[in-house]
Amino acid sequence: MIRYAGMPLERLAMVLNSSQVSGSGQFSQAANIVFKDGKLAPYRTVGRASIVAWFLQYSVMGCVFQVRVNPFTLTLLRVVVCGLVLVVCLCG
Repeated sequence: MIRYAGMPLERLAMVLNSSQVSGSGQFSQAANIVFKDGKLAPYRTVGRASIVAWFLQYSVMGCVFQVRVNPFTLTLLRVVVCGLVLVVCLCG
């Protein structure tokens, strides 16, 4: 949800740091590029692949935290990693 809410800012930052804008008024140039197809244009980049990638990113971070906190979670980590590999194989 937070990633979805911040999508326009991420797109704006990405365009600002690219070679698509130059000279003065770079912020307004970037905003025009990001929103040229409408106010909801930045949200059209969120799809199944980006949602799965976001989920896997935070799942892996959670697993690493668990391993560091509790050494007995190594078996659980193996099960989760196998499950994540299976999800990636099925989705990708």
